[in-house]
Amino acid sequence: MVILLLLTGIFTFSSKAVSVVIHVPSDYHSIAEAIHNTSDGDTIDVSSGTYHERLTLSNRQLTIGSSALFNPGNRPEVIFDGDGNGPVISINGGRSRIILVGLTITDGDNDGFGGGLAASDGRLELLKCSILSNNALIGGGLSCENVTLVMQDCRIERNSANDGAGTAIFGGESIIENGIFASNRGIRTAGLLVGQDAVVSISNSLIQASRVVDGTGGVGLYCREGGMEMRLTSIISNEGPGVIIETDESVEIDSCRISGNGARIADQNGAGIICLSGNSIIRRSTIYSNRSGRTGAGVFIDSTGEAAFVNCVIYNNTGVGVGGVVCAVPGSLFLVNSVIWRNSPGSAGGAPTIFYSDIEGGFVGEGNISLAPRFDNPEGGNFELDRDSPCLNAGISRLEWRGLTIVDYPDEEVIGSAPDLGVFESQFGRNVSDEPLQPSAFALLTFPNPFNSSVTITYSAGLETSTTRLAVCDISGRMVADLLTGRMPVLREGEHKVVWDAGLVGAGVYFVRLEAGGKVATQKILLLR
Repeated sequence: MVILLLLTGIFTFSSKAVSVVIHVPSDYHSIAEAIHNTSDGDTIDVSSGTYHERLTLSNRQLTIGSSALFNPGNRPEVIFDGDGNGPVISINGGRSRIILVGLTITDGDNDGFGGGLAASDGRLELLKCSILSNNALIGGGLSCENVTLVMQDCRIERNSANDGAGTAIFGGESIIENGIFASNRGIRTAGLLVGQDAVVSISNSLIQASRVVDGTGGVGLYCREGGMEMRLTSIISNEGPGVIIETDESVEIDSCRISGNGARIADQNGAGIICLSGNSIIRRSTIYSNRSGRTGAGVFIDSTGEAAFVNCVIYNNTGVGVGGVVCAVPGSLFLVNSVIWRNSPGSAGGAPTIFYSDIEGGFVGEGNISLAPRFDNPEGGNFELDRDSPCLNAGISRLEWRGLTIVDYPDEEVIGSAPDLGVFESQFGRNVSDEPLQPSAFALLTFPNPFNSSVTITYSAGLETSTTRLAVCDISGRMVADLLTGRMPVLREGEHKVVWDAGLVGAGVYFVRLEAGGKVATQKILLLR
């Protein structure tokens, strides 16, 4: 739906009364020839096949792709192959408005910026594209400079560069949704580089298996002199560090998983998150099973960096000095409502400030405890709390750090007498709702929420009814699961439970909707990966 709406917008590019669709190869044999014969606002519809061309688009306003992509069941393969002779596609000019749909861009080679696709100025939308096996000095797959970038449902894989091997972004505002950055190889940043003056929003994405070069680099995500907001994203199994932050711009990380990074770097402080400079906030994220050849395998804060971690889990990270968290300057690392457990050797070094957290081995600070957190399945990446966890109701609802309010949970977001420690607010901590739902009540409850893989939905329709429906919908309102399919149509009085296994859908916000007897109840749930 989003793609179709964006495509509809291309007709505003031009003042022409009618925009033309040109077909390749039926109208023109080559894409370059088709571009030469288009006007701004036109669309080039490319049939499946491999096109050995290098394209330059200067101040153009075009859509290039395959309309077959929008036909149900079709998976057209439209390949633009640069044959190793420079960038496959070059886009420049402040008037440029380019939409690329369903293209595979491969075998570009550039001794400058952008091997597969090099863009400067203007606006670029990449929808369901694959940028594979390209090479450049910087931005092996994609390089953007002062570009307004929208990237949705794209794969950036097996590219190489000195820096920003997958993608390098400098300046401009960028939105990346449902992106996959995998198996890119870089001397410094292998996955995604957020460079100078860039402002980037990343959500529901995956950065994994970034490769080192001669024992260096392999960084999954490097935010260097740019600003970044990242949500619901996994940064996993990169040979170098997962995330490096080196910027004075705003950086916020929320509901992310940073795991299994740093295995191939021997002489490096930090492996999960490294903050070299600036002030960052990390919320409701899991940082686990990272490895460092030195200290601070989970989190390392250098001498000019500061970071606050709120409701995070730092678990099973392994280093030489301290496995958990380390800050070079006392007090530059702040943790609250968090859990640091099973890191080797040790939980914390360098005198961080820690309040209302569960720290293995103990740590001096208001509200801290040192008791086994009792996660559901931490080895499997599930850090939900069980009903006997000491982390239930052990947090704090409001707290300031250095003049900034970093914890401020309204009462309706807290289940029980106080927030839980760790990522997931557990319904095991609630005061009165542990009691069964009353038979006459029309009610809907979910546990846990947020959840990692499956959620238990407890509901009651009140009086007996035969018009009951229980479904899960995404944020667009599309139903992704009908939870009562195949069940008895008559719902008896009292409490009922059903478990939704969310293994086939992506991370994000969903809504559970109960309809019964002319009444409707809806509850928002959050799936984390």
